[in-house]
Amino acid sequence: MALLTGGLITAEVLDAAGTLSADGIACAVIEFPTLKPIDQHLVLRAAGRARHVFTIEEHSIVGGLGSAVAEVLAGAAPALLHRIGTNDVFLESGSPPELREKYGLTAGAIAARVRQVARDVPPRPQRSEDNV
Repeated sequence: MALLTGGLITAEVLDAAGTLSADGIACAVIEFPTLKPIDQHLVLRAAGRARHVFTIEEHSIVGGLGSAVAEVLAGAAPALLHRIGTNDVFLESGSPPELREKYGLTAGAIAARVRQVARDVPPRPQRSEDNV
């Protein structure tokens, strides 16, 4: 699994990756400091090594990291993409911890989503170029 993220939500993603590791689910966490220009090589490398790519962002999944990664993967499609964030809706006001809880952006909720995908799909066979 590859967890792609950026910004303040990165701490939650790192906590989720730690929880998943304890459950035997290996995750690479990649933090993007900027979206433009997106590091296409890094996205494709992560997708080539992982069966599933998750984008986790603390705002709408439309027009952010998930959309940028989707555009990169559309041409190569080496992995399935799962976008975690808020749907294209008007959000409520509140403290960051309250909003993360409400919209499923806590470490526990992120780990649960990745765990569900890991449980539902058998691992991809390793290829020799995966070990490069």
